[in-house]
Amino acid sequence: MLTFRQIYRRVPQRIADAKGVGQSVVAERIKYNLVSDEVKQLCSDGFLTEGHLDAIMLDVQSSELAAWLTSEQVTLELANKIKHDADKVAY
Repeated sequence: MLTFRQIYRRVPQRIADAKGVGQSVVAERIKYNLVSDEVKQLCSDGFLTEGHLDAIMLDVQSSELAAWLTSEQVTLELANKIKHDADKVAY
C-alpha cells in the first residue's frame, strides 16, 4: 500500500503525463495558483507574464520587504510595481 507522501509525489507526474507536458511545468502551474487573486487578475489582464511571476517568486524569498510583510503581501507589492512601471513606459 502506498503512503500519502508517495501518492502526493506521483500526482504532478500523472498530471504531466496526461497533459503531455513536463513535471516542472505542472509544478510551476501549481506554484502560480498559490498567488493572491489580485496577482492572478494582473496576469489575466495581461500586465504580468509567467516570467514576471518567476522573478517575483525569487524576489519574495530574498526581498528586504519579507521582514515586514507576509510573502503574499510582498508578491502583491512586487506585482503592482511591475504594473506601475509598465504603465509609465506605455505613456
